[in-house]
Amino acid sequence: MDINERIKELRRALSLTQIEFGNRVGISQGHLTGIENGKKSVTDKTIKVISLEFGVSEEWLRTGEGDMFAQTDETIFDRFVAENGLDALDAAIIRAFVKLPIASRHAIVAAVREMAKECAAASGSEMSRADMENIIEDKLAEKGM
Repeated sequence: MDINERIKELRRALSLTQIEFGNRVGISQGHLTGIENGKKSVTDKTIKVISLEFGVSEEWLRTGEGDMFAQTDETIFDRFVAENGLDALDAAIIRAFVKLPIASRHAIVAAVREMAKECAAASGSEMSRADMENIIEDKLAEKGM
């Protein structure tokens, strides 16, 4: 399979029409038809635009080797979110947490561990969810969070 065929395969994998794909990479539908049919060559500029626009591995696009899509931090995180059934809020919390300075992350982890210990100790007395939430809120307030 040559680069022209890989571009066609990519477009189909993305479920885009030639017009939609062409608009996103800055080429006409007619030019894209020529590329996909092997009648037009693919410029380095077009390869780079396709790679950036769709997160495609430039190596795969040029040679067919490796995965179609580049493994960026973003795609790895998106896969993690999907595999673990996380919603948008869960993902936002994780993103915010990892952007914090290491000292802040350690403080949060320590606070959560302390809250978990208190919840576990109190669970022998039929603690309600509201009671656990109150303990957590109190601990966060103590830590200034």
